[in-house]
Amino acid sequence: MMGIEKHSRKNPHNRRYEHSERAMQSAILKLLKRHRGRITARQVAKAAGLSRQTIYNHHSNINQAIINSEEALVEEFSSGLDDQLRLLSRTTASPNGRIFYAILIFMTRHKEIFCPICADRNNQELLYKIMEVAYPRLEITWLPVGLPAPEAGSERVEAYIHKCVGIIRRWGEDTHCDVRRGGRCVDSLLRTTEDLARSRSI
Repeated sequence: MMGIEKHSRKNPHNRRYEHSERAMQSAILKLLKRHRGRITARQVAKAAGLSRQTIYNHHSNINQAIINSEEALVEEFSSGLDDQLRLLSRTTASPNGRIFYAILIFMTRHKEIFCPICADRNNQELLYKIMEVAYPRLEITWLPVGLPAPEAGSERVEAYIHKCVGIIRRWGEDTHCDVRRGGRCVDSLLRTTEDLARSRSI
């Protein structure tokens, strides 16, 4: 019986397991305002209302729990992107502008997570992941015509994403992740994208 009960707790389809997992993810995302290395299992357990043993029943270590929580947030952005773009199509003509506004809207909805991240230049990994999801959706006309598009992960694309993350981070820090003040940020992102297409230095 003991073995069966233990397996049940770890079963991802078990309701108690799922409830605990959601509580952990929520707690970790709220704690991301601190440096990654400073988040402990004790802090997560306290914020989630769980025991430390429950944390380790779900994840091999706290760093893996943090990574999983970040990936869940990125998946939330990715899975909701099409719906958000459809809504933005009513007000924003530029396809790329819609994508950039979708990023800012998502960050505004989760400002309790992203505002501290934007204020910490050493904790930008989540912003990079968001941009990596958005990049393949951008419509880029490469110049001169016939120039092959750089592949994702190439040095040129990585430099572009790095520049975009810097622009988004400054917007988040300056406006406290307020999409109503996102116009200049989007314009800057669009110019950076045009520079990428024209092979200018970014």
